Amino acid sequence: MQEHWSIEQYQEYQNQKNRGKKSKYGAIKTSVDGQTFDSKKEAEFYCELKMRLQAKDIKGFCLQPTFILAPGLKYKADFIVIDKDRKGRNN
Repeated sequence: MQEHWSIEQYQEYQNQKNRGKKSKYGAIKTSVDGQTFDSKKEAEFYCELKMRLQAKDIKGFCLQPTFILAPGLKYKADFIVIDKDRKGRNN
């Protein structure tokens, strides 16, 4: 009997373990432009933001910014949208 796993064996074990794991709300991870989003709805919002940016409806947006709220307390937003008047909006 083998006492230790190789790195490859451990990675395979982790992949198999996570394969059947479902999201709390039934969301399906979706990839667009090399970015992986936690849900299809989030990916669709990203595509909408890209179109709005191209149409110059917004100044820009930022993906998954992290905010330090207090020592040891972080908040990660899905997006920050920068409106044409340069005000940021957290979504």
